[in-house]
Amino acid sequence: MAPAFRALMPPPALLSERLQKLIAATGLCSRRRAEDLLRAGRVRVNGRPASLGDRADPDRDRILVDGRPLRPANASLTLLLHKPVGVLSSCRDPQGRPTVLDLLPEAMRQGIGLHPVGRLDGDSRGALLLSNDGRLTLRLTHPRYGHAKTYRVRVAGQPRADVLEAWRRGLPLDGVPSQPVRLRQLHQGPQDTWLELVMREGRNRQIRRTAALLGHPVRDLQRTAIGPLGLGDLPEGAWRPLRPAELEALLRPDPLHPHPPDPALPNHELRYPELRYPDPPHPHPFNQDRWPAASARPSSARPTSAQRTSARPTSARRNSPRPTSLRPDSPQPDSLRPDSPRPDSRHIGP
Repeated sequence: MAPAFRALMPPPALLSERLQKLIAATGLCSRRRAEDLLRAGRVRVNGRPASLGDRADPDRDRILVDGRPLRPANASLTLLLHKPVGVLSSCRDPQGRPTVLDLLPEAMRQGIGLHPVGRLDGDSRGALLLSNDGRLTLRLTHPRYGHAKTYRVRVAGQPRADVLEAWRRGLPLDGVPSQPVRLRQLHQGPQDTWLELVMREGRNRQIRRTAALLGHPVRDLQRTAIGPLGLGDLPEGAWRPLRPAELEALLRPDPLHPHPPDPALPNHELRYPELRYPDPPHPHPFNQDRWPAASARPSSARPTSAQRTSARPTSARRNSPRPTSLRPDSPQPDSLRPDSPRPDSRHIGP
């Protein structure tokens, strides 16, 4: 019975984790900083120096960092914060400016690994998540998941309909086209206009830069929702822990973005039907020659053999047609008959 039982047990490699992940899970430092500790030889496992890529099981192995035992990992914690204007989305600032961790009690600022999930400009306010859950951080920050974020923006002036349509389509920033956004006008006053934007892209100061290019600079910007999680009536500067159902909703795949985006689809127009570009799509330096307008695009993205042949350079084609058959029982031109000499005195046999 004992050998059979051991055969059903998973190997130790499946029960272990990479050391940098174990160290970061304790809140001691970030995963990148843990990799630096491993490279510097400051981590030991069972008395031996560890290197980058090594794995360990905290329940079986003795892990030391700078000679001190690695403490158990912290329990997962995620907070929703209403960030005020003038507070940085960072754990610390070399210039001494206030950060989002300064809004938490002293006992929660260090030791449990809380960090901002994503960023929100210092001049902006609204919803920001603080978490020590690496899985949630990856899900909400990696571009391949494309989580939607909702913003309430007040811009100067009264944008015309064509200006708002250009914003919906997406303007190039730094020479790279932006993804389309959902935009609707909430209120228009004599000097400014309130808009609501839903975006799946988070480039540096993207909303402010786009509004400035359109001639309507931003006067106020508030993030009101992260995916399905709304800010609600949470006061500015306050925070609250997420409920289990809210955390599960954030980790659940987006119904409009169930899979990582396909890089072969320009502007994700087939992934997001409601955000599809009108014809013709904006040119992109990497796909403007490869991808025609959506109306002229074939139903299958894979070209046919005739299309591949027509796209082949002329120099790569044969100057003379290939003979249809060289079998002795098939009619052949005189120049290809076995008894017809070639200029180089060689013959083509049957």
